[in-house]
Amino acid sequence: MWMCLEELVTIPADGTSLNGQLAYSAAGRTPCALIAGSHPLLGGNMNSNVASSLRTGLAERNAAALSFDYRNPRSPGTSSADWARTVSEFWRTNHVPQEADWRNDTRSALAYLRSIAAAPTVLIGYSFGCHTIAGVAADSQAAAVICISPNPRDNDLSLFQSLQTPLLVISSDNDFSCTAGDLRLWYDSLGGPREIEIFSKAEHFFRGRERDLVCTVSRFLLAHGLIEE
Repeated sequence: MWMCLEELVTIPADGTSLNGQLAYSAAGRTPCALIAGSHPLLGGNMNSNVASSLRTGLAERNAAALSFDYRNPRSPGTSSADWARTVSEFWRTNHVPQEADWRNDTRSALAYLRSIAAAPTVLIGYSFGCHTIAGVAADSQAAAVICISPNPRDNDLSLFQSLQTPLLVISSDNDFSCTAGDLRLWYDSLGGPREIEIFSKAEHFFRGRERDLVCTVSRFLLAHGLIEE
């Protein structure tokens, strides 16, 4: 284990800026990992238990890991009535128009990470973040991709079907957002090198299982020569 350093960063993104948290070791920055978090309308942020545990856990293993906040879903000047309609639409359909911006935010965060760390890149999506990394995984030349708590029923994850990059899928046998059948149907549709790890009773949030999550991710990256013991 290496000593972990952390700093707040500002990420340029389509005329705005995003807040980010970068963790890295004093020994180096190989590889670099981008962590795209869960839906901002459901409390997703760069310091959720999953994002922060992975960020610091990977930095302790000599990686540079970046998590970030998607841009504010409520733009300046949005009226209370418009905001109420947005929230109502989300609860009705599980989607809002801002999701296109959040996919672009993920692309901007990846560009920023690569501008400061010239190293093999690992893309990690958690929950809704699996959807946002799907849009960049195919053309990002990533060394590995990791999907945690994916929900292929409500989020379009079809772009992973053509992915040839090593993929790790992590879920729980009691994830409320995705049935075992839906997960298996999507997983079996994938054509590239892949593996799946199902946690017992970790729900969607992996509360109390964060170290197990970091260890599972680390074993996968170690097997592909991306981190050292």
